[in-house]
Amino acid sequence: MASFSSQNFAESRFEQGERVRLHLYTPDGTLMQTVTGRLEGREEDVDVGEGRNKTLVWVKGIEGYEVPGDLPDQTVEKTEGWFPEHDVEKVREGLTAGLRRN
Repeated sequence: MASFSSQNFAESRFEQGERVRLHLYTPDGTLMQTVTGRLEGREEDVDVGEGRNKTLVWVKGIEGYEVPGDLPDQTVEKTEGWFPEHDVEKVREGLTAGLRRN
């Protein structure tokens, strides 16, 4: 069972409350969209099916994430959810964010 404690992040490259960017993929591995949010929880070794386990993170405050709705051509905005940790990266703030130094 997941707990939302900073101790869950002890062995992670992330910290609780940190702003992150999520890369969302289709089942065939195509990048669907990228959104941002804030890390609130983390759970290791979660069974995601067919003998596969992953580390998942709970992300809240998601902006721009829409999922299919109940009707055709309808979407519903989601503001939180569980995502594989390997699909998440830190949001770097500031003017030099994303620049590489030689």
